[in-house]
Amino acid sequence: MKKLSVLIAFIVCLSYMVSCSSDPTTGDPGNNGQVDGGGGDDDGSGEGDGDGDGGDGGDGGDGGDGGDEGGGGDPDPVNGTLLFKTGFEGTTKVDRREMTTEYFSGEDNSVTPALTWSDFRYKRLSNYMGEGRMYYESTDTTKRSAMIAADPTDPTNKTLRFRLKEPNVIRASDGLLYKSRIQMDIYGAVTGLQDLYQKVDLYIPSEWAALKNYVKPTDARVTYFSWLTIAEFWNNMVHSSETNEYRLTVGIGKDAGANKDLYFHFQAENCNKDPGTGVYTFELLGTAHQAKSFAIPFNTWMTIEYFYRDGNWEPIVATGKPAGHFYMAVTPRGGSKVVLFNENIPTHGTRDTNSDGLRHWNPLKLYTDIHIINFMKNRGYNTDLYWDNMEIWSGKVPDEVTAALN
Repeated sequence: MKKLSVLIAFIVCLSYMVSCSSDPTTGDPGNNGQVDGGGGDDDGSGEGDGDGDGGDGGDGGDGGDGGDEGGGGDPDPVNGTLLFKTGFEGTTKVDRREMTTEYFSGEDNSVTPALTWSDFRYKRLSNYMGEGRMYYESTDTTKRSAMIAADPTDPTNKTLRFRLKEPNVIRASDGLLYKSRIQMDIYGAVTGLQDLYQKVDLYIPSEWAALKNYVKPTDARVTYFSWLTIAEFWNNMVHSSETNEYRLTVGIGKDAGANKDLYFHFQAENCNKDPGTGVYTFELLGTAHQAKSFAIPFNTWMTIEYFYRDGNWEPIVATGKPAGHFYMAVTPRGGSKVVLFNENIPTHGTRDTNSDGLRHWNPLKLYTDIHIINFMKNRGYNTDLYWDNMEIWSGKVPDEVTAALN
C-alpha cells in the first residue's frame, strides 16, 4: 500500500508538471520564455511624433498545442472556414487581475458552435488561431478595464467594453505616464493565415463627439490626431525572434481645426530593426490611406469587416502566391454597407520572400497617447468602446474583393 501511495503521488506530480509547461502565465519553456509578450515601445520606435505604436513584442507564448476543431485543417476555398465566433454572452467574463494580461473564462452558448473560452486561451480552436487574451502593458486596473457590460442600446444584450479612465502605461526611461493601451491579442498561431476575414460590431459612445474639437492639452496649436489604433496585424512580430517584421495599423483620425469629423484610416509599414541597438524604425509602404468621406457615427452600432490577404506588392508567379490585399467595410445599423478600403498592398515585410502567413494580430484594440485620454478625462468622460458579435474566418473572401481582383 505504501508503494502504491508513492506511485500515485509521483503520477500526480508528473501530471502537474506537464500541465504547467504550456501555461502562458508561467514563462516556462512551454511558453517560449514569454510571460507578457507585449509592450516594448521604449526601445522600439520611441515616441516620434506621437503617432506610432512601437510594437507589441513577443509571440505572447504558446498556451497549448492548438487543435483541429473549427478550422484546424485546410480552409474551405469556396465558403471559407469559421475559426471563432462569439456574442460575449452566457457565462463569458474577463478575469480581472493586477497583471499586464487577463484571460477570458466561461462559455458562450449563444453561438454555434458554442465557445469555451479556455479553448481560445490555449490555442485549441484551430491551428490558425494563436493564444487569445487581453493585454494592457500595465498592471493598474483602476485606469483601464476590459469587461462584459450591457449594450448601451439594449440592457438585455451583453458586449465587451473597453474603458480607459486615464493614461495607464508608464515609460521606463523616466517613470512617467505617456500612453494608454487595451487590446485583444491572438498571438503565435501554429499555421499562418493566407486569407483572414474578420467581422465585429463596434459602438462608439456620444462622448467621443468631444474629440471633433480636440485640442492637445499641452499645446493648443495642435488640433488634429492620427494615433488612435483600433486593430493591428503583425506579420512578422516585432521584439521577437522573427525577421522581416511588419505591421498594418487601423485607426481613427481627425484633421486640424474645430468641429471636424472623425474618420478611419490605415497604413502598412516595414518594421526595420537596428541590429546594434535593437531600435525599430518604421518604413511606410505606399501612403497612409484615409476614409474622410465617411464620418464616424456615435451612439449607433456599426459592423466592421476586414479582409487581409498575405502577399507583397506583386504576385509570385513561380509559387502561385497572390499579391497582398486589405479590405475594410463599415455598415451602420439600419444603413448600407460602405467599402472604405479595397487595396492591393503588401501585407508582410516587403523583403520577406517566403512569408508563412499571418500568425499574430490584435483584432480589437484601443491604443493612443496620453493627450487624447487626458482631453476626455478633463471633460469628465471615460474613453469607452463597445464590441459585439465577433467572427474570424479563414478563406472567406468578400464579394467586393473578388470583384476588385477580377
